[in-house]
Amino acid sequence: MKRDYNKVCWSNEVTFYIREDNTMVYVTHGLGEEFLDKNLKPSFKSSYILVSVWSYYYGNKMGFLVIIEKGRRITTKRYLKTLKKYFILFYC
Repeated sequence: MKRDYNKVCWSNEVTFYIREDNTMVYVTHGLGEEFLDKNLKPSFKSSYILVSVWSYYYGNKMGFLVIIEKGRRITTKRYLKTLKKYFILFYC
């Protein structure tokens, strides 16, 4: 039996970290100099923003691009709520 992929519903979610600094820094220093300002890299726990985006489609029909609440990841509960709010009306 051949599957008709135009009748299959697809969805995906991605999380972005905006303004996150992923660079690796290596510092060599002398004995007892590890905590000098010149050898430290500043870090700020609130320096990035978490954005989760979810969307869906089937065939050539595209659904909404849904942005999850700022700073939130998609959980099972949030996913089901999003499906009910956006996908059910789209698919019917």
